[in-house]
Amino acid sequence: MIVMSFSQRYRDASKWFLMLVIVIVTIAASINRQLVGLIAQSVKLEFGFSDAQLGSLVSIAGVMPMLLYPLLGHMADTLDRHKLMIGSIVFYSLATAVYASATTYVVLALGFGILASSESALNPLFQSLIAGRYKGPDRVNANLVNFAAGGLTTGLGSYLAGLMLLWAGHHLIQITPIWHSATEWRVALGMAALVGVPLALTPLLLGKDTRKKKENLVSHLNEVKEYWNQHWKLMVSVNVALSFYIIGAGAILGWIPIYVIRHFGLAPAELGMRIGLVIGIADIAGIAVGFLVIKKLYARLGPLAPRYIFQLALCTIVLLNIGQLFATSAWGVLIICATQNFVATFGTASSNNMAQDISPPNLRGKLIGINGLMVALMTMPGPILVGMLSDHITGAPQGLLWAIVLVSSPCFLISVLLYTLTNRAFVNTVNAVALAEAAQP
Repeated sequence: MIVMSFSQRYRDASKWFLMLVIVIVTIAASINRQLVGLIAQSVKLEFGFSDAQLGSLVSIAGVMPMLLYPLLGHMADTLDRHKLMIGSIVFYSLATAVYASATTYVVLALGFGILASSESALNPLFQSLIAGRYKGPDRVNANLVNFAAGGLTTGLGSYLAGLMLLWAGHHLIQITPIWHSATEWRVALGMAALVGVPLALTPLLLGKDTRKKKENLVSHLNEVKEYWNQHWKLMVSVNVALSFYIIGAGAILGWIPIYVIRHFGLAPAELGMRIGLVIGIADIAGIAVGFLVIKKLYARLGPLAPRYIFQLALCTIVLLNIGQLFATSAWGVLIICATQNFVATFGTASSNNMAQDISPPNLRGKLIGINGLMVALMTMPGPILVGMLSDHITGAPQGLLWAIVLVSSPCFLISVLLYTLTNRAFVNTVNAVALAEAAQP
């Protein structure tokens, strides 16, 4: 009895080891991502970019994943997912090193694009692994853990990125004799690239991919076409709504750090640590509230629960945008931004479950890849629009803040409207997918 009890506990614990690996990989990827945001102003000054050029650099990072999303989704459906994870880690680590050594706009754009593409491969990959490994309440819990990892690591990644910039600044004098073109931001990126070496070994601990044989029978393009013909209106509206949300979120998160550095004179390292503190607290609170609310509302509202919460969150963020215009200190700006992050985290706590609910198992990776393609089409205008507005409104830092608000607020409201108009179609698709899944042998 004791042996059986221990064996059962081991099996119960070991099935969650996948989530531990996903969390570790997510943390490392977040450091790279936050570093690129924190050093944007330093890159602008070193290369002499305008705001429009800086915005276009960020947008280019959305082009390469956009072209690769369908392929990435297909790979998540067909290849060994553990090996695919290793490949993604290796590529985004190499791309970080390329960005750190860049001396031209073209190399910066190439490094940033490969970095974004490699990280983008992780989303359909993780969702495929979770949906295949966990069922019922375990899948809801695993998705919440995956979401929590992404949310919590924004703050943690910012804080660690700030520490790396701080260390790089203190030790730059010892590094420049070896690396003549080294600067604070280049050294920090180089450190982040080196993290990928041991990180790439972690998926090996998962052993062989346990994808079932029937999941290896990849559906042909006509099956994707059949699904698209039946549900194209919902798929378009959902992805356009998410795209507008991403434009708004990108306008805030991508440019607020630059605004704080310009207007209040904070060093990137100090800003990273401050962001890590306030965003970390906001993420913890948002995830905790999201977990509690989602579990209760799922029982009452079913699959519509996350959609209602998301709409409420976006309306709240628009109101907080107005408050941002009246902030008079760096802490004030960051606290409002953190509050927006809390609301967004709470509002999107079950977004992965929502995507999986409308995706048949044999098409899940492909459909998430197609979703990524459509969303990426709408991520490009955001940073460019903010940069262009900032260049033409006024040269003062406050002009950048107005540009952020004028781009993000309408996008959030459009997203709310599109979600409101498609609730019935969403439920019909969820029911159709559930029936098809139940009919599988």
